[in-house]
Amino acid sequence: MTQKSLIQLVTEGLQENSFKKHHVETIVEITLEVFIDSLAEQGRIEIRDFGVFAIKRTPERIGRNPKTKETAIIPARNFVQFKAGKVMKEKVMKEKVGGRKKEKIIKKMNLENSTRF
Repeated sequence: MTQKSLIQLVTEGLQENSFKKHHVETIVEITLEVFIDSLAEQGRIEIRDFGVFAIKRTPERIGRNPKTKETAIIPARNFVQFKAGKVMKEKVMKEKVGGRKKEKIIKKMNLENSTRF
């Protein structure tokens, strides 16, 4: 789902309340800005039944160029981790993808605990 499709779906859901698309677009953009700013400042956002976004850090380490066998220092970095909430996990497990249960796909990809992106 993209930001544009999210705006479209929210607009359709709120049409009976006479919200215009540009109002919904502004609301979605502000919401996403607040999420990003809060995550950067606090390091964690928890949305009940949806999941938890948290900033994790990989430490600095020594790596090796496989071609030249030369060692190099790989700097530490931050990444965002998402852990799905209970309701989301249950809903996703029930849905089908391409004739196969998502449960099988999730287990295969080992995404039950966390996802890096």
